Amino acid sequence: MAGPRTPHRDVAAEIRELLEPYRGRLAGELETLAALLHQARRDGGATRQAHDLAHRLKGTSGTYGLQECSRALARIESLLAELLERCADPAGAWDEIGRELARARAGLDDPAPPSA
Repeated sequence: MAGPRTPHRDVAAEIRELLEPYRGRLAGELETLAALLHQARRDGGATRQAHDLAHRLKGTSGTYGLQECSRALARIESLLAELLERCADPAGAWDEIGRELARARAGLDDPAPPSA
């Protein structure tokens, strides 16, 4: 865990220090998202929950510098919003969501944490 913040402490270094534990938590959250997506595709019941989780994970992964993961989650969020609004072709949207979830998982290994 990061120590007390001092005026001379490097914020980017603090984020790098927190990145590895976050990656582990994010991997678990992506599995939760995958389960919600599976349920949503099957019966539509978890689409809003999946959308909200994708939105939250998009923001936190971007904050930690996992930009590829964040971009994939942003696309998942957008596709789920379209499904919720019935503006997307369901079959095509679900296929793309599957690809984006794979991209989000691959983005866990993004080596580019934010710099100062």
